[in-house]
Amino acid sequence: PYAIYARHILKLKPLDPLDADPGAAEKGTLIHQILEKFMTAYPGDLPPDALTRLLDIGRNAFAAFIARPAVQAFWWPRFVHVAEWFVAMEQTRRRTHVTVVSEGSGVLNVGAFAVTAKADRIDRGPDGGLVIIDYKTGNAPTPRELFAGYAPQLPVEGLMAAAGGFPQVPA
Repeated sequence: PYAIYARHILKLKPLDPLDADPGAAEKGTLIHQILEKFMTAYPGDLPPDALTRLLDIGRNAFAAFIARPAVQAFWWPRFVHVAEWFVAMEQTRRRTHVTVVSEGSGVLNVGAFAVTAKADRIDRGPDGGLVIIDYKTGNAPTPRELFAGYAPQLPVEGLMAAAGGFPQVPA
C-alpha cells in the first residue's frame, strides 16, 4: 500500500493538523524568549514593578496562543507562577551576581570537531566564578542522569566557558 511506501521508502511523515495545539517545545521556546527579552531590557537593577513588566512581556508573547483553551487554562497560569518565582529570585540574586550573557552561543573545539551550545544565561558570582543557568520548562535532569552523561548540556557548557568558548565571557 502507498502508506507503507510513503512512510518506509520515501520517509514521509504526516504533518501536524493545522489547528493543533502548541506542544511542550513551543512552550519552552516561548518562555525562553520572554525571559531573554526581560533580561535584555533589565540587565542591571530590576525596576520596582519588575513583575508587572515581566507579565507584560509575557502577555505580548502569549497573545498569538492565548485563544487556545489549553494555553489559557494551563500555560498562562503556570507562566504567572514562574514569573513570580523568577522575579523573587532575581531580586535576591542580583545583589551578588551579575549577568554576563543572556542566550549566548559558544563553541568548544575537540580535535577535529566543533561542539556548539547556547547558554540560556551566564552570571558572574561574588567570587568571580561563572554560574551557567539553563532554564527548564519541563523536568530537570536528575543527578544520576547528569553523572551518567545522559544530560550533557551543562557540563559541556561548563567546559566551553572554562576554555573561553563564549566570546563575550573570559575563560
